[in-house]
Order: sequence, then C-alpha cells, then structure tokens
Amino acid sequence: MPHVRIADLTKRYGSIVALNRVSLEVRDREYLSIIGPSGCGKTTLIKCIAGIIHPDEGEISVDGRNVDRLPIQDRELGYVFQEIALFPHMNARENISYGPTVKGWASDKTGSIVTELLNMIKLSDRGNAFPDELSGGAQQKTAVSRALASGSSLLLLDEPLGALDAKVRAELRYELRRFVKDLHLTAVHVTHDQEEAMSISDRVVVMRAGRIVEVGTPMELYLKPKEIFTANFVGEANFMDVEIAEKTEEGCILNVGGLKLRVRSKAIPGVERVIAAVRPEFISIRNHRVHGVDDWLGEIEGESFTGTVTRYDVRVTNGEKLVVKHPISAEEPEFHMGDKVNLSLPADHILVYPYPEAGLEKETSVE
Repeated sequence: MPHVRIADLTKRYGSIVALNRVSLEVRDREYLSIIGPSGCGKTTLIKCIAGIIHPDEGEISVDGRNVDRLPIQDRELGYVFQEIALFPHMNARENISYGPTVKGWASDKTGSIVTELLNMIKLSDRGNAFPDELSGGAQQKTAVSRALASGSSLLLLDEPLGALDAKVRAELRYELRRFVKDLHLTAVHVTHDQEEAMSISDRVVVMRAGRIVEVGTPMELYLKPKEIFTANFVGEANFMDVEIAEKTEEGCILNVGGLKLRVRSKAIPGVERVIAAVRPEFISIRNHRVHGVDDWLGEIEGESFTGTVTRYDVRVTNGEKLVVKHPISAEEPEFHMGDKVNLSLPADHILVYPYPEAGLEKETSVE
C-alpha cells in the first residue's frame, strides 16, 4: 500500500511561487484532504504528485521509490478531475474497463473487476448506460471506478465533487470515503469545501500562499488550531486584541478593553499582548436579566437564521462586536434586533496566540 513522501517541493511560474519548499507525508491507507484559499497551491501540489506538473525542486516518493521522472502512466495511481471526464461514446462498463483494456489484461479478469466496481458504486443495473443517460453523481462514481480499475492503490481527487449540486455533493463525499476504506486505498483529496474535507478526512492539510500552514485531524484543526490563520480559515472565529492582566493557577485572566476574560490557557512567557479567539457556537447567549459573574452585557445588532442555528451579531459594552451562533430550541426564547443580552465565554474554549508581527488583519487574510 502506498506511503507518499514529499520533500521540499518547489514550483515557480515566472515570479509566482506556486509551491514553496512543501514537505508532507501521506500515510498508508490514509484519507488526506488539502484545503486553502484559491491560488494557495493545492491543485499544483496534487498535479505534481500525479506527474501532470513537474516541480522545479524537491522530490516525491511512493513507498520509497522516487517517482519524479516517471511518466503519468507508470506512477500506478488513479486521478479524478473536477470536470467529469468520461468518454461520451462509451457506456459505463466500457468507460470503467478502459484502463485494463489498454494494458492488455485478459477479458475475463477485466470483466470481473468492472462488475465488482459497478456493484460497489451501486450501478450494476446501469452498466450499459452512456454518460449523458446518468446523473452527475453516477457519472462521477463511474469516473472514480475507471481510475481504480487498473489496480491503483493511490487515488488523487482534484475537486471531484465541485461540478455537482450541493445535495449530491453531500451524499457522494461519504461514498468516496467508503470506496477508499473498503478497498484499502491511500487518497489525497483537494477541495475548496471545508465541510467536505472536515467530514471525511483522517487528516487535513491547510495551505496558504504556496506553503503548508498546518496539518492535523479535523477535530484538532477545529478545536485546537496552532495558527491564527487556521482558526480563521477553518470554520469561523471571533478574534480579540487583548492583554494578559493576571496569571492564575488555572490559566490567566485577559483584559479585553476593560472587560475580564478567564481562559484555561497558560500565559505565554515574555508576551503581554495576545490574540484571543473563540468559536461563535461556544458563546452562550441569554436574557440580560439572567447572568453569571463574568458575563458580558451586549446588544444584538444583527440576526440571521441558517437552518440549524441563529447567527447573532452582538456589540458588547467595551465596543467589541462578537458573532454568536445559537442552536434552535422550542424551549428557549429567540432574540431580536436591539435586545439586551448577556454573553458567557467559556474558559475551556478560548484560544490564545502571540500577537502576530504583521498584525491580525494580515495574519488572517486569505489573499
């Protein structure tokens, strides 16, 4: 099974550095996703692994074998594009059997593999259907099967669900993971959809400006991101420019424009000015007449219903504007524009970072 190692990969297009000394290991049988802003280098990276693009520097090895100089057809991998690339004059069975047929495999072996894959993607009754007779989801499942038919154990997926509508995309993402796990494959999946990456990946790579910012499990990147950029890019976060007011045995107390904020994080040695971050869904909101000792008083300046939560923009007394996501409940009152509310910020879910040299706006920018 393939273990992929990428070392100091660099790719330039004139003055533009698409990849800047990128190093990464993809574990055997791992489902790894790569996310990042447009132009961050994620598609360039996966195309370098495939051999579609040749890097200027660095090396790529699969199971200890250097593949830098190997042509695409000799890298023993499957590649699935965003655009559903099927031969329109071939039916589903013929499309899937294309690779084994070109390689000269015996017809009975090829037929057995194609039947097995059609069963796996639940299209055994549509083997004779042509691409224009299949739904978008069925077409992409056929494309994935064609990529696997030649026995590839490394699957590269370049925005494979981007051309599908939202409902089909949500259903097919779990099918993709099932294929990978059932067939004991290693998969590298590039996507612009954070929810897609977080819901199906073993680990996620966050890229920015040709570099890897951070790698971790979905839960690590969401709950304990090591970098401010990750906290901002993965999900949503409130950021506050604060000072460490007091160190305690449990953590420290931050001064947020005159308001106190208790956090479990230990003070950073030699640092007084920090950035505090908190996810909107971790902030509790309630009627201003019901409050705790450390609650912040605020007023609702905006509200929007998203289907599962209501999103509130709350201006607190020190001038800070916080986003709060409140779950829908028949037992709790709804809040509206102009309402006075109390906010409780949980000490366990406050992230603390040293103040970035370039400033917070620059650090969180996706450009």
